[in-house]
Amino acid sequence: MEQLISESFIPYSVDKGCPSFTHLSYANDTILFSSGDPLSLMAMMNKLSVYEKCSGQLVNKDKSCFLVAPNTHESLTDDIKRITGFSQSNFPFTYLGCPIYFGRQRVKYFNGLISKITGRLQGWQGKMISCGGRAVLIKSVLQSLPFHMLSVIHLPKTTTSQIEKLFANFFWSETEGKKKHHWIAWKKLCYPTDEGGIGIKSIQDINNIFSAKVWWSFRTRNTLWRNFLEAKYCPRAHPVKKKWVSGQSHTWKRILHVRSDCEKYLVWKIVKGNCSFWWDNWLGTGNLGQHFPHTRRSKKLKVANFMIGNTWDENKLLRILPMDMVKQIQNINIYEGEDDFPIWTPDTHGFFTCKSTWKVLREGRYTTLTAEKIWHHKIPFKISFFMLRLLKNKLATDQALHRFRVAGPSRCSCCKNYATEDTNLLFRNGELVEEV
Repeated sequence: MEQLISESFIPYSVDKGCPSFTHLSYANDTILFSSGDPLSLMAMMNKLSVYEKCSGQLVNKDKSCFLVAPNTHESLTDDIKRITGFSQSNFPFTYLGCPIYFGRQRVKYFNGLISKITGRLQGWQGKMISCGGRAVLIKSVLQSLPFHMLSVIHLPKTTTSQIEKLFANFFWSETEGKKKHHWIAWKKLCYPTDEGGIGIKSIQDINNIFSAKVWWSFRTRNTLWRNFLEAKYCPRAHPVKKKWVSGQSHTWKRILHVRSDCEKYLVWKIVKGNCSFWWDNWLGTGNLGQHFPHTRRSKKLKVANFMIGNTWDENKLLRILPMDMVKQIQNINIYEGEDDFPIWTPDTHGFFTCKSTWKVLREGRYTTLTAEKIWHHKIPFKISFFMLRLLKNKLATDQALHRFRVAGPSRCSCCKNYATEDTNLLFRNGELVEEV
């Protein structure tokens, strides 16, 4: 297929400067890219015929299809059907569990994921499962269902809210037709136990982690995907300073959303000096470009331009940088090897990991000694969770039920005198409590 580019083949139209490609392969599938030119299509089919003769394998045309842009003229689609023998498919469609769509992102494209989670929950309805068991099922089973899709697509907030609503309903033992009150909001439970939560990660945080992973891959790996995006959206500007423009791809918008949070933890170690002098974070304190907004900051200027062998060229540095910053640069070690390499500072070994990324990207809360004590590993979950509800005054006492207009005899049976039932009476000021 690569030989087609050197022939009279008219390839799939891409922006100027983007790498040309004729095919992509994944698992047992092959995606072919071509223009609608009849001669190009016939040349592509001839290559497939040569492959069939050489390998003995045949292309299953019943399982093959082609896609064209919306509003494509009917005569062109008829020509493609006649030349290829493939049937026409339309956007959106699902491939390997992920929706492939054209244009605006719509919530209905992710209904399959919601249905998958709902179907798994229906199998557990009616079963006697403790709150600790439900928390384990959410963390180990339900949250893993969208992982594959999250690694590829940034879910819309509406979809993440629907997923977390399903999780919350299941955790509070809500069944079809029987609603139960959620004593603590789900977003307040999605924190580590030492921060007052129950140790479940929020879907939005997981969404951001995978977005950061995509940005890391874009910045550190030399792949066809990275080269295509950079040539398409950053022909002159560096990716670090490029702004998102309406109409650009959802993937590009996704990684720009976490760019500022990721760049301060992505530090480049100098070897040959082939990283950007102004825009790569090789100082460890952020890129230099942000400190000199009125200076010409070309992305073509490399760190190597200010190096002489394995030492720094002090005279060149002093021409554009102040003395204190030059001294800081002179303290940076120059390593041996082939190319500059990145490290992820939150990880002790410098590798990108989802665990270390989650710790630095999420909005955490202060840890408390009380939370650490009640969530001791030797205490059962239901006891720890009961203590959490007690400390937050979220137990189903008569005083709390009055807020929901649930009337009843508000009298503690353990007290001789009349008293309103609340957490203070039951666990601190009650007559029986004082005797105990």
